[in-house]
Amino acid sequence: MSALRTDVIETKPGSMATVMSLASPECFPIKKSTSEDNLLSILYVDDDSTLLNVSKLYLERQPDMCVTTVASVRDALMILKTFSFDVILSDYQMPDIDGIGFLKILQESGCTIPFILFTGKGREEVVIEAINHGATYYIQKGGSPKAQFAELEHKIREASRRRRAEAALRETELHYRTLFEHSGTAIMTLEDDMMISSVNNEFSRLTGYPKNEVEGVLHLTDVMDGESSEKLFDLFLLLRRGSIPAINHFDFRLITKGQRIRKLTATVAIIPTTGCSIASLVDTPLQSRAEDVPGKNHEDLCGIPTIA
Repeated sequence: MSALRTDVIETKPGSMATVMSLASPECFPIKKSTSEDNLLSILYVDDDSTLLNVSKLYLERQPDMCVTTVASVRDALMILKTFSFDVILSDYQMPDIDGIGFLKILQESGCTIPFILFTGKGREEVVIEAINHGATYYIQKGGSPKAQFAELEHKIREASRRRRAEAALRETELHYRTLFEHSGTAIMTLEDDMMISSVNNEFSRLTGYPKNEVEGVLHLTDVMDGESSEKLFDLFLLLRRGSIPAINHFDFRLITKGQRIRKLTATVAIIPTTGCSIASLVDTPLQSRAEDVPGKNHEDLCGIPTIA
């Protein structure tokens, strides 16, 4: 394998022989192709045409990368009006609008595309400012071109991976939040001291308590009668210690906001890695509930006459 020149980055613009030498197959063998659905799309902004060409040639030798290059922030902003990218790579020192100014514009517009900043040596203050304004990564120019481009490829992949992981996490959270909120079962999450941290709409309907009067305000035992509270507290200690995997089908008497008693069944389990618990509450059979609703009998609840 031929040795790489260490002064390639300093080559004058237009020296395509040097560009082609750096990106030659001998230096960077072409890998097997992959599906277009998995392509990493990169927008690279730099007023140095040689570095644009070198970077594009190198990165696109990776079969899953596609690079769009522009020479100014203004051109980049125009393209971003029409197209989206997985990663934005930007030089710092450019005419009119520099890399930090570009980053600020993106942040103000709500753009969430990962941003990688190229900086020159000795520009620590630029790095700090970039991080403070939300840059995903920075790369210092100079040194071995091969090492620099290898770092560039790694940072691009890592930035894209992080973004996809965060998007997947948001999607999962939305999925479970939808299940939580719209379940036909009353559900709550509990802290390790049984403080109620969140409840769903069905819990509010069942108990009469609006969320703002429960979440972070009441413990689960606060909405139970004394006997039920003592039993659940003992079971909860066993659950926290790992002595039991879950509290299943715990029958208790719940006190609604209107001071009415409802017979319910609870199931409580630890949420892995969080230290919190999740509890679901369901009504006991209607014939048991009829005893607890003042002024109502079995016929009122079920619409079926009671046989004497």
